[in-house]
Amino acid sequence: MTGQEKSVSESISEFVHNFPSNNIPNEIVEHAKLCIIDAVGIAFASRTYDFSKSVLQTMSELGGGGNSPVIGQAETLPLRDAVFCNAALIHGLDYDDTHLDSVVHCSASHWPVAFNLGIATRQSGIDILTAYILGIEVTARIGIVTEGQLQKNGHHPTGVIGAFGCVVTASYLSKLNPSQITNAIGIVLSMASGNMEFVSEGAWTKRIHPSWAAVAGITAVALAKNDFVGPKKALEGKYGLFNILLGQNEKNRIAQLVKTLGEDWETLGSAIKPYPACHFNHAFADCALEIKKENNLRLESITKIIALVHKDQVPIVCEPEDQKRKPNTPYEAQFSIPYIVAAVLVHGRFTLKELTPTALKNRKVSSLCSKIHYSITERSYYPKSFSGALVVETSNGKQYEKTIKYNRGSKENPLTKAEIKEKFLTNCSLSITPHASEQVYKELSKLDVATDASSLAKSLSYQK
Repeated sequence: MTGQEKSVSESISEFVHNFPSNNIPNEIVEHAKLCIIDAVGIAFASRTYDFSKSVLQTMSELGGGGNSPVIGQAETLPLRDAVFCNAALIHGLDYDDTHLDSVVHCSASHWPVAFNLGIATRQSGIDILTAYILGIEVTARIGIVTEGQLQKNGHHPTGVIGAFGCVVTASYLSKLNPSQITNAIGIVLSMASGNMEFVSEGAWTKRIHPSWAAVAGITAVALAKNDFVGPKKALEGKYGLFNILLGQNEKNRIAQLVKTLGEDWETLGSAIKPYPACHFNHAFADCALEIKKENNLRLESITKIIALVHKDQVPIVCEPEDQKRKPNTPYEAQFSIPYIVAAVLVHGRFTLKELTPTALKNRKVSSLCSKIHYSITERSYYPKSFSGALVVETSNGKQYEKTIKYNRGSKENPLTKAEIKEKFLTNCSLSITPHASEQVYKELSKLDVATDASSLAKSLSYQK
């Protein structure tokens, strides 16, 4: 495009190509490592669930032998199949981090690409971390421009937008030149996908959205490396991402966001979850816990609970009401405000234990779910923050109200390093020994100073 204004893809490509690996502030690197630690712990926990058995068996049958590691097993697979498995393992419990401003689960796709491709290309730990972070920085900026509208229109941002960031991660590790990176971004436009229909049925498809984003990113980069040509205006073009999926041209806004690459760090916006549920539900769970604690609330005294919810969140976590009050599967429960509020009031917590088949049939939780309603409100801070507000009415005529603007785990209300480690060790305990868990934690904690990721790969292949 000589003599013409640069496309957004070209601006991104030049930044990625020229970025030095030692130029990321320590604060960003440390947060990135915590997100990766959290993601790996979830992957180990996922191996005990049925969906993972299906994914692992399928990829093993399709790909056969390879030399790329899969978290929690000695058997290795071809690169793309290993990446697919690792992404599904990280995202499969809906317990992984979310970049809140973009509503994208970044680590689920970006870490497998960085880890597996980094090993395949014999990169240093800091180069692997840099590739992971740069991918998140681009994904976050694209997602911020969409302002939550992709989900509203039935597209899952983690699958759609994540694919573009995965191109960046893979391009950095593959040493592509700017022209090739631009082509890869254009190529992945034809591959990026993710549909929200799983919400209606509690289906498993959401679990593989980051898997496909990761595979699409790697595939697009491989094609571009071999001089396959993609469109230059993948984001802002006539048939680009924004015009086709959102019906709007956001060229100027995304161009402004791209200009801040390397200056403002969106990676800090990746929120680590305290609860294994849709991030929309977290602040409501915290509201319920605080109301109960502050007022010594007795469950039998509750006559009605009203969740004050933003209109764009309603189709995902509030409707249809009968289904949300009586979830039949863990996935339905994870996307239900009534269930998570009722469960935390009954049990005083919301963990993976509250998502077992037995827990879903708990009579006290079911009874309380029937008393929980929602009301659309203008007081919600969404999409600027994942806020929550509850009103609890009791039989003695009292009313208790609580609003939480920033959910726990967000950059404004972060989990401590100790809380993240505790979550990691608890998740790992479902699949590997305490000693093995500590070894994995140690390897991940020193990734930024590792000469390569071989010892990390070995530790991640631990099994009971």
